[in-house]
Amino acid sequence: MCNNVVQFGAKILKKKTKKSLLRTVRITPEINEILQKDAQARRMSVNALITSIMTKYVEWDRYTEKFGYITISKDLFTSVLGAADNARLTQAALELGGRLPKEVILFFFKDLNVDTFLAYMTLTCKYGHIAENEVETQGRNYTVTIHHDLGKKWSNYLQHFVGQTMKNQLGINPKFEVIQNSLVTRFVAP
Repeated sequence: MCNNVVQFGAKILKKKTKKSLLRTVRITPEINEILQKDAQARRMSVNALITSIMTKYVEWDRYTEKFGYITISKDLFTSVLGAADNARLTQAALELGGRLPKEVILFFFKDLNVDTFLAYMTLTCKYGHIAENEVETQGRNYTVTIHHDLGKKWSNYLQHFVGQTMKNQLGINPKFEVIQNSLVTRFVAP
């Protein structure tokens, strides 16, 4: 989901990253067997798999656990989304978009700006599995494309959530194109 945007998150994390270190850990034979099997299934080394697991912890889990994030199945989410009234979804998107991203971004990155907002979107997409996103830039002009398979209600929710955050927290008035399973956001950075 976040191939192009990962660069924003990586820029922010690279400030703290140094060369790799050798670390020895003890694991049970059962964990080792699972790691070997999963690494083989993903066509990667066990070291690469463990690194990706640890990276997810560093970039996502250690923060989201403190914010009460939960993991639910896509079926449960789509069922709740389908049962929700459009007006209530919009109201929830505006309310949450007005406060939650700012709280999370400041907690994660200690600064709120276009780069940290895009890094937040990237991490939320990458680890929260809410969509796939790409960011294209030309100078100060940005185009953010968010693609998912959750239907028009989710696209509308994202429009209001992202729009509220950008207006209230970044002082940006984005332009949106809402499609069945996509949201295209265009804006000029300050």
